[in-house]
Amino acid sequence: MFSDEDIKKAMNDFKNTCEDGLDIEDFEQKYLTPVGYDLRVGKQGFSWSKKSVIDIEKDGKIYIDANDTVVIRTLESLILSKKVSSTIHSMVSKMIPKGLSNISTTIDPGWSGKLLISVRNYRDSPTELRFKEPFCTVCFYGVNLASKTNLGRPIDRDDLWDQLLEKAELEKERINTEKNTRQQKIENENKNRLSLSIFLAIVALICGITASLINPAVGSSIAGFLAVIAPIVYDRLKPISKL
Repeated sequence: MFSDEDIKKAMNDFKNTCEDGLDIEDFEQKYLTPVGYDLRVGKQGFSWSKKSVIDIEKDGKIYIDANDTVVIRTLESLILSKKVSSTIHSMVSKMIPKGLSNISTTIDPGWSGKLLISVRNYRDSPTELRFKEPFCTVCFYGVNLASKTNLGRPIDRDDLWDQLLEKAELEKERINTEKNTRQQKIENENKNRLSLSIFLAIVALICGITASLINPAVGSSIAGFLAVIAPIVYDRLKPISKL
């Protein structure tokens, strides 16, 4: 594992030849740690609960709702030579007080670009991370033999970002379709309830008038009975509230 001095040396080595060492774009000395570098919240994020992209730079922060998972693009870009790998770890000082957790992952030798970090809010209340706030730590490792495997992945993992947006759009369409289906079902049910209510009202009216003409006492009894059961019938047949 690289110490802070190892990291600075590796960055100097990379300046001389990209075959060695590593580079951290948007590097700031104060975020260098004894065993790594604290990555910061970048310009864009994505909320799974909202199914939408968040402009963190514009808003100055990213709100994370209770039990929501967000994906954050790091401010820094990493460039690793074939002789360096790295891993992502949580910052305890940030994650525990805010009730957050991020997924640890590996970064292969030869990587180049920003990182997509998934962060989960386990609290029952919303929290936030501010633009350029450090939120996870990257640790670097030297490999004994330079990797020869070609990653074949786009810079900044734009492919993953596009997949994320595509899946979110499909999820929104599915939710809207289910909502519209439920709404249509409620509307049909309300129509049936209205028709049945009108039918019962007409039947009750006819029976009441007929009984009153034949025997006023019976008609009066029927009217009293209808007055008692009418609220019950209405409660059972009243329209269902819309979603």
